[in-house]
Amino acid sequence: MGLYKIIKDKCTEKGITITQLEEVCELSQNSIKKWEKNSPKSIESLIKIACYFDVTTDYLLGLSDNPSPCKCCTDTEEAKK
Repeated sequence: MGLYKIIKDKCTEKGITITQLEEVCELSQNSIKKWEKNSPKSIESLIKIACYFDVTTDYLLGLSDNPSPCKCCTDTEEAKK
């Protein structure tokens, strides 16, 4: 399954639209839609989405079936305490 499809499915599970996800993650409008045909231009965008859904970037990229929590987000939250 491709990156766009995985993100779209996660949005459906969470009850939000792709546009809402872009707003929450501070991405430009239609940037995720472009990933249907092309790869993301920056890893930071992918990390923001992984953190939002609390999954790994490997899961979003289809490299893993395990959507275990995103360690980068956990580390960031711990650092804020």
